[in-house]
Amino acid sequence: MINIIKMTCLMLLLLTGPAVYGASCFKKPHDVADCKHKAAQGLSRAQNILGFVYTKGRGVPQDFQKAAHWYRKSARQGFALGQVNLGWLYATGKGVEQNYTDAAKWYEKAALQGDSNAALQLGLLNQDGYGVPLDLTLATMWFSIAAEQGSTTAPKYQAMIAHKMRSKAIEDARALTRQWLRDFVITAFSSAPQNHCNAQNCTQDADLWFVIGKQYSDAQSSWKQNYKRALQSFQRAARKGNIKALVSIGSIYDRGLGVAQNYQEAALWYRHAAEQGSANGQFNLAHMYARGEGVIQNYSEAAQWYSQAAEQGFSSAQYQLSKLYDEGQGVEKKPLLAQQWLSRAENSQNAIENSRGDFSRAQISKQGPWNLYTQTCSSGFTACQLTAEQGNAWAQNKLGLFYKEGKEVTQNYKEAVKWFKKSADQGSGRGFYNLSTMYLNGYGVLKDIDQSEKLLAAAKKNWGRYKLAPSKNAQSSIMAPVSIENQPRLK
Repeated sequence: MINIIKMTCLMLLLLTGPAVYGASCFKKPHDVADCKHKAAQGLSRAQNILGFVYTKGRGVPQDFQKAAHWYRKSARQGFALGQVNLGWLYATGKGVEQNYTDAAKWYEKAALQGDSNAALQLGLLNQDGYGVPLDLTLATMWFSIAAEQGSTTAPKYQAMIAHKMRSKAIEDARALTRQWLRDFVITAFSSAPQNHCNAQNCTQDADLWFVIGKQYSDAQSSWKQNYKRALQSFQRAARKGNIKALVSIGSIYDRGLGVAQNYQEAALWYRHAAEQGSANGQFNLAHMYARGEGVIQNYSEAAQWYSQAAEQGFSSAQYQLSKLYDEGQGVEKKPLLAQQWLSRAENSQNAIENSRGDFSRAQISKQGPWNLYTQTCSSGFTACQLTAEQGNAWAQNKLGLFYKEGKEVTQNYKEAVKWFKKSADQGSGRGFYNLSTMYLNGYGVLKDIDQSEKLLAAAKKNWGRYKLAPSKNAQSSIMAPVSIENQPRLK
């Protein structure tokens, strides 16, 4: 009886194979028997790994033809690593007849799935003209894409060919890179619910990447601010179907956060979001049409997009639409309709995140017919900028502080001086005071103690209680400017 039990157990071990021992194709060292079993069942990942062990001769005799057989099966199922590895065999002529054109074909399929090594290999092929035209602009584009997708090697190759290119060709490569990455994200976004996960999991994954992007981009976050990683995270979120991520990507280009400021690129991202029904995207795109930034100024287009956002309860869009109807810009002048939209805006409690200025809502101001509201500068740089450009002295001073401190924008003392002066010209004590500190320390202007004292006197005249700046006899050269906004004694 015991011998029968032993024989039965032995047969079970032989039949079940490596799984009984805990071995797996998907863990290192790869179990070849398990890989063969899973590959025969049609698992693309196992097929790629089986191709890999034949390539390296690990656990089996090295055999490039068998490697090519399994890589091809994996690649035809759309597995990116299988496509890269099959491309490598064609490029090197191992196990197959050398064919750079076929190599490029499989590399590009993998690159379209976000594989950085595939993009790197395409750059090398374009750099040398193997299987594709010799084109340094395209090579630079692929190296840039590889770098964006995480390759640390690609920038080195990019630098090696940069000296051979004219500045126009380099700029063309940058434009092609932006276009490729944008198309890559939007294509994935459009098919997100049908990707390799169910719609719920895709949505959760998208939300996670969006939150990660916000953590990297938010100055108030406990994470170290990193706009490049924020952009990459937003792109991942967008590929998974997160509409808000489309707006955030636009905002990064709009504000020049970690990238060169590019209104045209921003407008393209806002349009994608707007067409998906995002009120934020609609408002942002409308605002760009109204200002002629990134698009040809067109008040009619602005009115259409403001209208769509306004219908969703976006209060800032309701204000802007009210203004257009009141002034007859892009629409027929209709004072009554303007008043109706204004009333809706004043009563609106809707707060929508990630608008162009990242503000939560417009605040009503009773200071004039079209100085009807003030965007809260605490919501972000662009919200403050929008309000400052409408002539609000308080916002102009706050915008100066953004530039002076390099908060959410590249530090620029000259811009800070410009906005402090605009604020001071309207009689703002805060504007006078902060302009005084700039002259005192020589930030953005030639150091001028006398001018600083005059401005300080003007600040004192226009605003009675604040922390005084040091006199000309104090050791002002070693003192950092003090922000009057943060003094607890102010009332």
